[in-house]
Amino acid sequence: MLKKVSSNKETSTKTEEKQNLAQALRANLRRRKKVKKQNNNSLIENDKKL
Repeated sequence: MLKKVSSNKETSTKTEEKQNLAQALRANLRRRKKVKKQNNNSLIENDKKL
């Protein structure tokens, strides 16, 4: 049996908070991945100079 979806304001606020948190985490991971790639590229460049 399907549960009735509650139209409770508190529930929707919690869901929204979870979505915001998940979005922030994904953005953070993208940034970290980008920085890691940049660091890796600069290390490769430094190796070429040696």
